[in-house]
Amino acid sequence: MSAERAKIFAPFAALRGHGELLRAAEKVRTEKKILAEDRAEEINATLITLKRGTPVEVEYYTGEDYEKKRGLVDRVGDTFLVLDGQKIDFCDVFDVKTYR
Repeated sequence: MSAERAKIFAPFAALRGHGELLRAAEKVRTEKKILAEDRAEEINATLITLKRGTPVEVEYYTGEDYEKKRGLVDRVGDTFLVLDGQKIDFCDVFDVKTYR
């Protein structure tokens, strides 16, 4: 009987997922930085030399923030590279370095 009574006072979420949306809205979004022309040319020069298996560290814009990823290049397309299975568009690259 007391278990039934406890259900009356249990929290009720009328809008399922509303809490998650509010928490997502609270995240601070970083604006995308604009590269100087000479820096963009340096990055482009490095990007066009990349080949499959090249070890690189890439800093790129995710749409909300900047992340760094280090690994081996899986594939290089005309406008993107795939690094450990993740596609990264050239226009989102903020920095790229090759290493050994």
